[in-house]
Order: sequence, then structure tokens, then C-alpha cells
Amino acid sequence: MTVRVFALTTLNPNQTEALSTYMATTSPLLEQAKARVVQTYTIASTMIGATVPNTITIVEYPDMDAVNSVFQSAEYGLLREIRAQAFSNYQIAILAD
Repeated sequence: MTVRVFALTTLNPNQTEALSTYMATTSPLLEQAKARVVQTYTIASTMIGATVPNTITIVEYPDMDAVNSVFQSAEYGLLREIRAQAFSNYQIAILAD
């Protein structure tokens, strides 16, 4: 069953090298998992509540095993510091059916 994942992010503008490293590592992981970016949205403003991340990206995976193959991989695990540098806000959410 297809699984949709939301990535809620705010890039760190002074950390372009960290972002490049992050993307160079995660892009092949997504490809191996047969995941695809469905849509990316930029948040224009917050109407109510605290400031939200600047970007929402929806990624579709073929199933939960594919999601786990990315986020539980050794390669992704090594990105913790790089991810903290590249993004000032980084949240991942799995959508329910």
C-alpha cells in the first residue's frame, strides 16, 4: 500500500554545502526505495499559530518497508549532523489513510 510522507523543513541559508551533502546522500536512497517527490510547497505565511517550516514536501513510497529502508539505513543514520546543519527545522510525518 502506498505511503505518503510529509517533510516539513526550513533550510539553513548559510549551509549550502551541508544541504548538498544531504541531497547527494538521500537522492539515491529515495531512488533505491522507488520513492518519488509528489509535490513541494513553499509556505507564504502563517495565518494562525506559531511559525511553521518554510517548505512542505510530499514524498510517496510504495509501502512502509520502502520508508523504513530509507530512514533506518546506515547511510541516512550518518546524516544526523549534516541534517542539523542543513536545516534549521526538520520534521517528518507519515500520513494516515
